[in-house]
Amino acid sequence: LLEALLYHDTTGILKERFIFEDGKGKTAEIYPEEPETLRVILPPGTYDNTEAIIEIRKLFGEYACLARLKVYEFEIVDKEMGGPQDWWIEEIPPRTLLLTPYPNPFLKTLKIRYQLAKRGRVLLKVYDIAGREVRVLVDEKEEPGVYVVNFDGTDRRGKRLPFGVYFIRLKTEEFSETKKVIFVR
Repeated sequence: LLEALLYHDTTGILKERFIFEDGKGKTAEIYPEEPETLRVILPPGTYDNTEAIIEIRKLFGEYACLARLKVYEFEIVDKEMGGPQDWWIEEIPPRTLLLTPYPNPFLKTLKIRYQLAKRGRVLLKVYDIAGREVRVLVDEKEEPGVYVVNFDGTDRRGKRLPFGVYFIRLKTEEFSETKKVIFVR
């Protein structure tokens, strides 16, 4: 199994095609600041226990954006009997990031994605244009991984916030980042 982590922080969608020795391939679409993991079973003859022969072609966008490649070996077994599961385990992200919230502007619900490279206390808060804290979305210790939090445009008491500009701030012991979002009618 080939696993590739793809990531870019420019604008627009990038597309890459993974082409294997047998000429078959798989295309991945990568959105700005959203890590995408592509998993592909390597065709017979592509991997010989020492190396894999893989060509990666940029299809759309300004550059290729491969962040990490891994190859896992496993035996194919009967599905009824179960089998190796290690390739389904989420890998630890290479760095902590606050990804671009979407949709932005938002009307009802804003999806906020972030990834943690190591365990620690996480604060995810919403601030108004004047810098006042209006809602705490996360305040706890979390394990490394990728997380998604929904923000429904309400304050800590459940009251609907006025439409306008807000700031989403992710803070850990070693990281802090803020993203601007717009709440519309």
